[in-house]
Amino acid sequence: MGDMIDKISLIGGALIGGFVVFLGFGVVNDMWLLPRAEEQGRALERADTLKKAMELVQKRSRTNADVRNLD
Repeated sequence: MGDMIDKISLIGGALIGGFVVFLGFGVVNDMWLLPRAEEQGRALERADTLKKAMELVQKRSRTNADVRNLD
């Protein structure tokens, strides 16, 4: 009987420990990793938007120069 209680206790402890670790990783992910990933994503979007804006300005400058050359 005592051997069976030890096995049940071991299984219960493992399940509770696994659940605590699962919750711990969830908290770390929500509080630390996700905000950093979101900020890095925003930085990449800003850089891409700035690059596209610069390309459009350069294209506009070339178009304006071509129009001036027509005169």
